[in-house]
Amino acid sequence: EIYTLSLHDALPIWLVGGVPINFGRSWRLGKGDLFVVEGDEYDTAFFDKGSKFLHYRPKTAIITSVELDHVDIFASLDAIKDAFRKFVALIPPDGLCIVAADSPGALDVAKDARCKVETYVVRDAEHPDASADWIGKAIATRPGGRTLFEVVRGGKMFGVFDTMLPGGYNLANALSVIAACASLGMSAESIGRGLRRFAGVRRRQEVRGVAQGVTVVDDFAHHPTAVRETLRALRR
Repeated sequence: EIYTLSLHDALPIWLVGGVPINFGRSWRLGKGDLFVVEGDEYDTAFFDKGSKFLHYRPKTAIITSVELDHVDIFASLDAIKDAFRKFVALIPPDGLCIVAADSPGALDVAKDARCKVETYVVRDAEHPDASADWIGKAIATRPGGRTLFEVVRGGKMFGVFDTMLPGGYNLANALSVIAACASLGMSAESIGRGLRRFAGVRRRQEVRGVAQGVTVVDDFAHHPTAVRETLRALRR
């Protein structure tokens, strides 16, 4: 395929597990020094039972949660934590580990990191006093289901952002990306432009159509926490 040079140069190389609606594919061969990849703790292959992300060499990492999952591969939560600790150990001393402050498992695996650790959390009715290096809070909703939220970094206002993705977990994900982009020198304004335009990922609260007045939504959530948070977002 042929892309315009300006667009091609503006995008990093990336490889993720889902298909972003904006791009229609799960990868992009961009240019520059940045490679964005979605980490995966699942095993690498039938001949390599180590986690895929242990083959990475991360400089900046986001850990959204660490819970019992993939029980066909991991015998216990401790086994999953061991894999994540090995991943965190790969981050060099001059790197950055961005960790969800409301995930005890994530905080646990990051406590021995060699690099700087920054935490993030979204304040809501259930967590009104939550504290972290990065704090997000929804302040308004707009027509079409858009959410306006403010971000505070180290006690100082960083910016106000706008997203079309519903649910607290989507705000938390956006907040973690804001923290990562800021660490790379991006301004709040440039981060905000990208966030406003991001349409989400296929099979993640994707509206497939309306049949006889019933809206059909496709979602891939299968882990109990993912199912709970997705239903909570849709109800709101």
